[in-house]
Amino acid sequence: STQSTWGHFLSVYFFSPAPPMRAAGLLVIAALWAAEAHQLKGLVLCDACVALAASLSEKKAEAENSTETIQIGHRLGKDNKVERRPYKGSELHAYDVLEGICDTLGKYSYRQMGEERHLSTNFSLPAASYYSEEERLDLEDLTKKLKWSCNQWVEEEQEELVKAIRKELEFTDFADLICKKNLDVCSQKKLAPLKKADEAARAKWLKAEAKRKKAEKKKKAKEEKERKEREEAERLAKETADALAADASAAEAAAAPATDAAPA
Repeated sequence: STQSTWGHFLSVYFFSPAPPMRAAGLLVIAALWAAEAHQLKGLVLCDACVALAASLSEKKAEAENSTETIQIGHRLGKDNKVERRPYKGSELHAYDVLEGICDTLGKYSYRQMGEERHLSTNFSLPAASYYSEEERLDLEDLTKKLKWSCNQWVEEEQEELVKAIRKELEFTDFADLICKKNLDVCSQKKLAPLKKADEAARAKWLKAEAKRKKAEKKKKAKEEKERKEREEAERLAKETADALAADASAAEAAAAPATDAAPA
């Protein structure tokens, strides 16, 4: 398990008396950490970053019309007043925006948008199709994995995120700064091969879906034909049974003696 693996290598690093063993342990720990830093991968990881940028932008905008000010230091100025600055755009404001931001990603789900799939808060869109069983498993517990990646980013890149939040930027520029530059998960260099792979996976999936639907259609047609044949056989059997019953009744009536003979 992950826990036992971590426990083993932590013991190698911290308790091995030999520097080479400690160094080797550290390298392995670093590799494990890098592998587990994000539970999402590919295009979804970029989408997760854009979702984070959108949530940050929304929360930042809550103070758009704020007239609140904050105290700067404790010394009195020339006017015998403590210096104050606008709360909006301050470092405190940026940290307040970051506080609890990862919990807001629970409102996102993976949705189909034409030929592409993206994280969205629009639940009227159809749920995204999974192009393979492996992909479906990768995206299980999506909300949990979104929050995991978000927490990693906030922890590792807090300073850069604070700087970005304090800037006055349109959303597109804000998302580009965070996701293409600071976190480097949405650069064209990284996305191009991922999109190509996604298109290939979609083409393969569409081909398999067409084959599956054709087989399903053929199966339904066969079942419908068998149903009609069965109903027809049942109808003919009933007609035959009814005809036999009628013939039997007629024969029985013809063979019965006359009981209403006319008087002499």
